[in-house]
Amino acid sequence: MIALVASFVPAVASAQGLFATADVAVDMRRSYDDDLLVDVANRGPSEVRATAEISLDRDLMAVDLPARCAAHGPRVVRCSTPLLRPGSSTTFPLEVVQTDRGAQQVSVVVTSTATDPLAANDRDTLSIETLPTPNIGTDTADTAVVVSRMRFRGAAAQVPHVVLARGDDFADALVGTALTGDAPLLFTGRDGLDARTAAEIDRVLPQGGTVLVLGGPGAIGDPVLASLRAAGHEPVRLAGASRIETALAVADRLVDIGADPSTVVVARAFGEGAAAWADAIAFGAFAGETATPILLTDPTSGSVEVAEWMAARGTTRTLVAGGVGAVEDGALAGLPGIERVAGVDRAGTAVAASQLLPARRTSRGAAFHLVNGYLDSSWAHGLLAAGLAVDEGAPVLFVNSTDAPDATRTALSSCRDAPVAVAVVGGPDEVAPSLRIELDQLDASAC
Repeated sequence: MIALVASFVPAVASAQGLFATADVAVDMRRSYDDDLLVDVANRGPSEVRATAEISLDRDLMAVDLPARCAAHGPRVVRCSTPLLRPGSSTTFPLEVVQTDRGAQQVSVVVTSTATDPLAANDRDTLSIETLPTPNIGTDTADTAVVVSRMRFRGAAAQVPHVVLARGDDFADALVGTALTGDAPLLFTGRDGLDARTAAEIDRVLPQGGTVLVLGGPGAIGDPVLASLRAAGHEPVRLAGASRIETALAVADRLVDIGADPSTVVVARAFGEGAAAWADAIAFGAFAGETATPILLTDPTSGSVEVAEWMAARGTTRTLVAGGVGAVEDGALAGLPGIERVAGVDRAGTAVAASQLLPARRTSRGAAFHLVNGYLDSSWAHGLLAAGLAVDEGAPVLFVNSTDAPDATRTALSSCRDAPVAVAVVGGPDEVAPSLRIELDQLDASAC
């Protein structure tokens, strides 16, 4: 389920008068709407009546107004309180729909009218910004649908293609993030098209649209492609004899649709546990944002096929994901323009990769998506986070279940003029809620 949670820190009005608070917990898994609760409390000494004027960001819309509330234009709602005795309060639940992805802002101004002239003109203004946070579905296929619905709204999102990968193995999906900057990544089983995935493909893809299937029949069987054709879609298999050759097939597709092959990322193709995917996923947001191919190589001996592809495509710059512990120097022989992008560990490499992204969100502060980069099974959430990172200008950083490496903490605690927003992609068994709260409080701690 997707939870969009905003924390409101109200500014206190003058000593005599109203105190307005607001909180929103939006469950947007299916309908992308829930109640925005605006609470108006009388903290003054006199009985008062008040008006709460709620201004919604352009991508928010109030669709169901409670009693005593009325719309004043498409983005303004005014609610009138009953008579509030000192110490009493009233709450207005507004059903709010998020019409586009991204951070939203809500402002509430409360003005009172009272017999006590000291309270007559009190007001309180508060505002919030949010970074949408996807919670985890029942499995990888369900979670991918949740993220897709989060990224691509509306009955027919009309994306250029869908990327389809096997939901229980990352080998062929690892480089697919470069295709998801403006398209969803969805998962299915090997032998049959998952019904939830099929419904989401029908929703986002126009009739006759392309589904890019990552991997050969051993990863996603021909019956899946048959189901896609029967639904009116055009499956295109991107596959090779190994994950290294599948990565080259994905790179060919990127170039065919206009990507520039002069720069590529090279990441390790094999490793133990999460080390096998962490560095490639750290570059997922950069690849999705810039449509830069991610190629995989044997981390010890290198891969002749990779060198030959670069030579044929005119590649001049090789961004190596990670240090020599990830890809040895000898594995890079013959590759052009080698630049290592690395930290002292995989978390440091993720921070280094995040700095390749074009600067965005400067007026709203920095933002990051947090993924458990040490749990073997977290690869799917890391891949899905890449698309969210592109949408929000919020790169992916690594944490573990209960703590964050030094490199991640430093990135979140750098001195900035605006707060740092964080969103966890993964369930509470992957990243403890207490860790998310702790890291969200690191804003400006280095100042």
